[in-house]
Amino acid sequence: MQVSQRVVNLWGIIIGLVTNMSHRFKTIIISGLIFVISGCASQLSEQQYHTEAQLIEQQLQPKLQGFYQQWHGVPYRFGGQSKAGIDCSGLTQLIYQQVLQQSLPRTTAQQQDVGDEVDIDELFVGDLIFFKTGWGKRHVGVYMGDGRFLHASTSKGVIISQFNQGYWRDHFWQARRVVNGE
Repeated sequence: MQVSQRVVNLWGIIIGLVTNMSHRFKTIIISGLIFVISGCASQLSEQQYHTEAQLIEQQLQPKLQGFYQQWHGVPYRFGGQSKAGIDCSGLTQLIYQQVLQQSLPRTTAQQQDVGDEVDIDELFVGDLIFFKTGWGKRHVGVYMGDGRFLHASTSKGVIISQFNQGYWRDHFWQARRVVNGE
């Protein structure tokens, strides 16, 4: 028997039982069924959302990896925006332009206010990750998935690092999701 036929049969049984009950009990049963059905519907849409998000991440990861291959090892240079040297916010701005086709402000101070703040447990590939690295010093990178982020390190140039342990985990400040440069 198909699932849809089972549902029809189940509804027939439920209707038969409900017709023999008191009005008050019918109201309770019907309210409960509506609650259960609406819960299933919202769960389905949440599953669809996660499936679509996974597909987007699967498309973004190779693009970010390709970008990284082109820029890997480029030295850090404050204010730089070329392969001769680039700083962290210049790199994130370039990633957003070339990979995500979105505009992003130039400086870390400007980028830290763009988009919506995201909980660390809900990071999505492409989210901006910010760190407090010293008194008045901020650092930014782009989340790559699996606890990794792409950034311009002052000591190692353009690299991918793990942010969920050690130095970066201790200095994590916030993450932001940017949609269409807003």
